[in-house]
Amino acid sequence: MEAWDGPALFTFSDGRYIGAILDRNGLRPSRYYVTKQGFMVMASEVGVSTFADEEIVQKGRLRPGRMLLVDTALGFYS
Repeated sequence: MEAWDGPALFTFSDGRYIGAILDRNGLRPSRYYVTKQGFMVMASEVGVSTFADEEIVQKGRLRPGRMLLVDTALGFYS
């Protein structure tokens, strides 16, 4: 393992796009939730969201070496 292999979760924004990239070994956990109101919450720990379970429409986990990108102008994420 090299020094740049992690653990790291990088987040970024330019005003329109918001994103996160997880290190290629997945040493830092990263979970996200999407609500009915269109909010997205991302954290390294479970239980940080104060939203009720019935408000959550999607739960997910960022995989090692993958990126999550949100286009706030279009309301789209991938």
